[in-house]
Amino acid sequence: MNLKIINKFIFYNTILFFFILLNYKIVNSLENRIIFKINDQVFTLFDLEKRKEYLDFVGSSKEIDDSIVLNDFVSANIFFEYYKNTNNEINYSNKLEEIYSNILAANNQNNKIYKY
Repeated sequence: MNLKIINKFIFYNTILFFFILLNYKIVNSLENRIIFKINDQVFTLFDLEKRKEYLDFVGSSKEIDDSIVLNDFVSANIFFEYYKNTNNEINYSNKLEEIYSNILAANNQNNKIYKY
């Protein structure tokens, strides 16, 4: 009698384990769905979420519609590809650091809290 109960327990736990594993893979694959490609470079929903975090960092993007964020993301990547193809030799590292520091200082002054 106890052996039957143990076998049922093992059987149900095994089925539960496979169900959870399958569910995890489905959720994980949806999270990394391809949304567009530029020059054989793939951009996924994960990249789009990172773009939303960036937009939240540089300003308040809570009221921005998802389609606007997607259009912004596509446009920014197309511009970046164009920039790479122009072979521009100007180094913008110092200017980028200055802009980043200014944004971070303004956000700290406004007591902005990040979720990421």
